[in-house]
Amino acid sequence: MAQPYRNTDDGSWAPVAITLTVLVVALVLGYFLWNVANQNADQPHPTTTVSGPPPASASTFRKMDDDLAKMHTVAEQLAKLEAQKPELEKQLKLLDQASADVDVADRKKTAAEQERVEAMARVKAASTAIERLAKQAGVAAPTKADWQRAEKNAVTKHPN
Repeated sequence: MAQPYRNTDDGSWAPVAITLTVLVVALVLGYFLWNVANQNADQPHPTTTVSGPPPASASTFRKMDDDLAKMHTVAEQLAKLEAQKPELEKQLKLLDQASADVDVADRKKTAAEQERVEAMARVKAASTAIERLAKQAGVAAPTKADWQRAEKNAVTKHPN
């Protein structure tokens, strides 16, 4: 059997559509209004405090100017030192050379002192031998004054 023809011009659907639309809008508004009311009641609103640095005072600007002047002074001193650097390096090399020369002189002096100590030991050994020989020969041994006089004569004849 064939279906009967439906007339779509029928206006009976309009009240149902309007009722459903009002119901959906009421539910959506109720949902959002209910959540906002619950959020307000349960939690306090967070407060946002915006704070910035206090405005700069005149003394702050003066301090900044003083600091800037000090920085310029330091920069000038640094530039002067940089200009003196080659001369200072040259003087440092000369100082190192002089230090090396002093070390060589000290070694020579030490060697000379060692030679003097050895010579004194030889003199002492010789004087001991002379005293022993004088005693064996029955002759009077040289006195301390004799040795000092001989030493002075040796120094004046050989000043090295």
